[in-house]
Amino acid sequence: MNTAIKNTTIQNRSKWERLNSAHTIPTHHVKSVNVVEFLQSLQDFKASKEQILFSIGCFLLKGNKNLAIKRFLGEYNYEIIEIKNIPTREFDLLGSAYQFLNTKMENLEKGLFYTSRNVATDFVSGLDFAAGQVIFDPACGSGAFLFNSKAPAEQIYGVDLDPIAIMIAKFNYFIKFPDAPPPKLYCEDFFNWYSTHSKLTFDYIIGNPPYGANLDLSKVPSEFISSGESFSYFIEFCYRLLKKGGVFRFLLPESVLNVKRHTDIRDFILDHTNLTKIKRFSEKFSGVMSDVYMVELDRDQTKEVLFTDETSTIVPKDIYKVFQNHIFVHLREQDIVILEKVDRLKKHDLSKSVFGLGVVTGDNKTKILKSKVKDSEHIYTGKEVEKYRLLPPKNYLIFDRRNLQQVAPDEIYRAPEKLVYKTINKYLKVAVDATGSLTSNSANIIIPKIPDLDIYTIMALLNSNLYSYLHLKLFGGVNKIAKENLMALPLPGISSIEDKQIRELTEEAIRRNNDAH
Repeated sequence: MNTAIKNTTIQNRSKWERLNSAHTIPTHHVKSVNVVEFLQSLQDFKASKEQILFSIGCFLLKGNKNLAIKRFLGEYNYEIIEIKNIPTREFDLLGSAYQFLNTKMENLEKGLFYTSRNVATDFVSGLDFAAGQVIFDPACGSGAFLFNSKAPAEQIYGVDLDPIAIMIAKFNYFIKFPDAPPPKLYCEDFFNWYSTHSKLTFDYIIGNPPYGANLDLSKVPSEFISSGESFSYFIEFCYRLLKKGGVFRFLLPESVLNVKRHTDIRDFILDHTNLTKIKRFSEKFSGVMSDVYMVELDRDQTKEVLFTDETSTIVPKDIYKVFQNHIFVHLREQDIVILEKVDRLKKHDLSKSVFGLGVVTGDNKTKILKSKVKDSEHIYTGKEVEKYRLLPPKNYLIFDRRNLQQVAPDEIYRAPEKLVYKTINKYLKVAVDATGSLTSNSANIIIPKIPDLDIYTIMALLNSNLYSYLHLKLFGGVNKIAKENLMALPLPGISSIEDKQIRELTEEAIRRNNDAH
């Protein structure tokens, strides 16, 4: 599974070059200064990463007479090189070394972000193997989940497409089980493996599936998933292998909880599995920007899910079906009371209003100007959008549609009054523009079409703490204000007198704010 990365702009090409040359120390994984120095020293070797990793593994298994180990090592033809000062007590040293030896681009393409010991230990907590229960990881990487469990060697299964990862997993297997028989660790595309092993079932399915990898969809027919997202197919196909009474735990990016594109997998989870737990990990993973979550499923039938971040709350699952795009959010009892009251008071929304995208230049470096030139005009960016006011614009643009990548109709930019909102932000920031100015695509536009509500009233509502709270709870904590989410926010019915009062109060607040600045 390789990710197709298209580099169509100068900015993307530059980023691609940086990713292809940069290496990442997996700091979530490695804490010791000595281990960091050891990993950095590996770049001095002229050998291939396979040869370096094989040599480290052989050192860690040095002196073992197990014939299964001898046969395993005989599968490879790498010459062993001398590597000094190899740490012998580091958790998954080989996995950390592999992640470091890869460039950032290679790790992104492979979805290669190995799991720390703390997370791996958490994932396998409470799993009992006394009655022969079998654990399976469909994208096992170096085997962190498998070998942190208390499963005996014979009760462990793993699959991974990456031959280097499987070699590392086998080394880790024999490091933990020096007298064990050959491991049931297979170097194969999971979906190919599934096609010949679909009758197998497992007590525990634990994994950190690849994110964003492109799949050959002809090999993964699904009536539930349409997004093409690799982790969604892993969830569906792996859940088929789960025994009744078993436990399914996947480590997933935050986007699975709240991004519109992943509504399909959330619907699959709600309709065809039993969601029991969602847990956020505060620990940051090297190379991963967003938070990551454990999603736990089983085959029982329960009406509630335990949601854990800073606190833990039992949430009724049926409420998720009420939300747009069926997002999974952490709701306390008070949240549910507030949301239900807001829903009762709803009379309007912005679904029939006019939305406009700010100007997409195609090349901000050359087209967004710092000083005025002939035929240029001011353009607002997201940096100038504050609650209730626009800061003075700092940039200029020559507004020639022929030289711009994407532009809204003139009547949107030149409207006598329009709302401008900051698009990249966790909380709502909205201002009225009455100057007919341009905006960039970090400052998008709404022209409200609600007869009973003045534009200043709508601005006041959207800027209130209540509406940032509603946006967070209804659509998740993503750092982007999406058009479809704004369209779905519930707006109350108010009298004409109340509408006038809110406008007057808002205008007075804006005047005072302007006087203060």
